[in-house]
Amino acid sequence: MINTKACSRTTMQATGEKADMVPKVSVIIPNYNHSLYLKERLESVIGQTYQDFELIILDDCSSDNSVEVIKSHLRDYPYQLVINPVNSGSTFAQWDRGISLARGELIRIAESDDVAAPDFLETLVAKLEDPATAMAYCQSFSINENSAVTAQLKGWTDHISSHLWRHDFCVDGTYFALSFTAIKNIIPNASAVVFQRQHYTSPYLLKPDYKLGGDLILWVSIMREHSLAYAAKPLNYYRFHANTVRRSQRDNYLDECCSITSWILETTQAWREPGNLTLAREHLARLWFSIGLEPASARNWWIHRKAYRLLYELHAPIGFGGRWGCVPCG
Repeated sequence: MINTKACSRTTMQATGEKADMVPKVSVIIPNYNHSLYLKERLESVIGQTYQDFELIILDDCSSDNSVEVIKSHLRDYPYQLVINPVNSGSTFAQWDRGISLARGELIRIAESDDVAAPDFLETLVAKLEDPATAMAYCQSFSINENSAVTAQLKGWTDHISSHLWRHDFCVDGTYFALSFTAIKNIIPNASAVVFQRQHYTSPYLLKPDYKLGGDLILWVSIMREHSLAYAAKPLNYYRFHANTVRRSQRDNYLDECCSITSWILETTQAWREPGNLTLAREHLARLWFSIGLEPASARNWWIHRKAYRLLYELHAPIGFGGRWGCVPCG
């Protein structure tokens, strides 16, 4: 169901000189059962210093009062609301639906439980003024259920480079994909990204069968042929809570990481770059230990075997040991 009360900030008006204007940015909020965080998310979107955007909200058949929160909080603000009668089962299917409805030149996926600083859009839109730059993202803070800042996520990339992410940069995306994304997803939160819609050339860039890591495939597909810009100022707030997808579906996480790492190594030919194989297998090994999956089920055992096989292919001296697990990398 599509609520056309306000399909965009222009078409809401029955008449007026702005009726034919196309927004610069399409802000897409995919939501599922995040009513507790929606008000804060919506406030951080409509309170941006940069206002040339349309707002598209997709509710994936929430069982809480998300739709009521949206309608109540945005009753005086233009937006388009799409309500799925049946849950799609895929965050990335929702992304694709939102992008298909978007009219803006730029796309921002604003996850429904995250928050942004008021100058988020203003900062990243400015970095995308160069047509050669297809994607821009910023540093993030992590926050908890109560919106308290718990950390700055620069530490996510410190083991790759302790200095690169301390300053703004604009780099060749091919180099970036080759040098870093094969190691790990160096963009830990999709809410920190704005990208040019013209480079979203196919819905197949988003894998609907992936539940967690499909964003990395999209980022690599976009950046490997274009420039990438980065803002070192933390303007995004990535919320961690009990229902964060990677926590609630950790049995799928390692499985997807293995598949995506293989795809990136092959697609970017990153395996040719000295040191990349070592860093990639070290990251997978850390995930393996941190997730702590016990292969008590057939599925978990299959995931362990898949991870083991990929680590072996990456020349990782890792093997099973102890009751269920493995011995540390040599």
